[in-house]
Amino acid sequence: AMLARARRAAAQQQDARAAGWIGDLMQRVTAVALAQDRLSVVEDGDGNGTDIDVAGYLRALLGSLDLSLAGRLVFEAELDPCTLPIDKAVAVGLVVNELVTNAAKHAYPEAEEGGVVRVALRCDQGRAEAALTVSDEGRGTDPAAAEARRAGGGQGSDLLRHLARQLGGEAERGTPERGTSVTVRFPLVV
Repeated sequence: AMLARARRAAAQQQDARAAGWIGDLMQRVTAVALAQDRLSVVEDGDGNGTDIDVAGYLRALLGSLDLSLAGRLVFEAELDPCTLPIDKAVAVGLVVNELVTNAAKHAYPEAEEGGVVRVALRCDQGRAEAALTVSDEGRGTDPAAAEARRAGGGQGSDLLRHLARQLGGEAERGTPERGTSVTVRFPLVV
């Protein structure tokens, strides 16, 4: 509620940058809260039951993002069954939140409806590895604009790198013919 009031005040003062920043922060807080709400008691091997059903969590998160984006984007999700400790599940959710927000801002910026964002989570239990991919078919990344964003702070890229490290993995940008694709690969066990 406090963040919503601050965002409204910034919007009334026509401070679009502050309103946008507060809106992004609200979505990140929502992602963390959703993870805690979705906490499923999944046996983690130690009897602690502190793991989260990541596929269910991501479906709920995408539903929340759909509401906050007023249905502008169409989400296609292919999510393997996977459980992770809450801290890793939250990091996965924050990665999805960041990349979906980026797609809404940069891939489909004109508030056009129907922009497709694909979220895929592949969990290879045999190799104890996971790959999370978020992709779109929007405008793609203009190298000059991406460099300007990095020079101006590049907080989104820094956050993505930090979250990938928190997961014990790394983020890599794909080179699709159209749009943008980012994959974060990480171990299921640390």
